[in-house]
Amino acid sequence: MLVKELMEGVEGEKMREKAMEWKRLAEEAAGPKGTSSINLDKYSCNEWGVGMEIDNNVKREEVEMLVKELMEGGEGEKMREKAMEWKRLAEEAAGPKGTSSINLDKFIHEIISSNN
Repeated sequence: MLVKELMEGVEGEKMREKAMEWKRLAEEAAGPKGTSSINLDKYSCNEWGVGMEIDNNVKREEVEMLVKELMEGGEGEKMREKAMEWKRLAEEAAGPKGTSSINLDKFIHEIISSNN
């Protein structure tokens, strides 16, 4: 559906209401308020399985060890497999029959229906 078709008939107050709804949805998609890079780092390491943690007092030897593990070790292989799985899931969700497309279509239909 084209943006022009979506916007037909949406004027004034209804347009402002929908704009606020889009803003709210965009904020939710971006992550909860207060999400910091520290939280995202922990998620990427502990929950998503695609990162490695390093102490704040970074030493050259520690970095070298982690890079070797990432490039040659079993943990690195696991992270690459996990990253490919997340990539596949994201592509599936963003595809024409994926959840993102389905939810966007539902949202657009809801906007059009509310204008009739």
